[in-house]
Amino acid sequence: MYSNSSTRIKLVKKLSAAIDVTIGTEQGHPMSPELFKIFIHDLSVQLDNIKGLDVPLIDGFKISHLLWADDLVLLALDAASLQKLLDCLSTYAEQWELSVNLGKTNVMVFNKSSRILNCAYGFKLGSQDIAPVRKYCYLGIQISLNGSFKHAIEDLRKKALRAFFSIRRTVDTRALTTSTMLKLVDSLIKPVATYGCPIWLHTTNIMKTFASANGSAPLTKTSSKDALETTHLRILKWILE
Repeated sequence: MYSNSSTRIKLVKKLSAAIDVTIGTEQGHPMSPELFKIFIHDLSVQLDNIKGLDVPLIDGFKISHLLWADDLVLLALDAASLQKLLDCLSTYAEQWELSVNLGKTNVMVFNKSSRILNCAYGFKLGSQDIAPVRKYCYLGIQISLNGSFKHAIEDLRKKALRAFFSIRRTVDTRALTTSTMLKLVDSLIKPVATYGCPIWLHTTNIMKTFASANGSAPLTKTSSKDALETTHLRILKWILE
């Protein structure tokens, strides 16, 4: 499959000469994800086998890292443990000629004040410094230093509005039934607005009120101020215009 792999560049309806592909997997090939998982598996094993790490413990399991395809999160409870994980990654990448995109690589030291602490500086991948940040987008969800998902929810709300405006520009509500319009919303807007909701939904005021409310009045008041709920109401008003 890879003994004579080549590619061409198409530009202005013209094709370049064949270019030999000597590294990496073929883009879009069904086998590529499986081959990459086999290739990257040893890194996961090596990270788990590092001695003397202080890492989060969940249900009795030590969680030193999260690996989703080529997105890697290293988790540690102290600076020394995190640097050991970074050193392991650096050695593995150098050995197997992997490149780490430092433009998308950052450090977050979680704290209630949501400030970048001094201890967030000084981490290195090989000889290169890793910059600390206040928030980071991982698998489409904005993560903040204080553990809040407010930025994530606001980001999803904006994406849902963009999807809504896109439909609004192209759809004539007079030509479709209300049932059809609701199906469009459920198919094209709802998945955007609720992306990753098992992670952040319980942190919203509307869910906190729902869990503790004794009557309907407090819940009604809270829902009227909820960002996603007001966006939902705006979409429903448009459908019923």
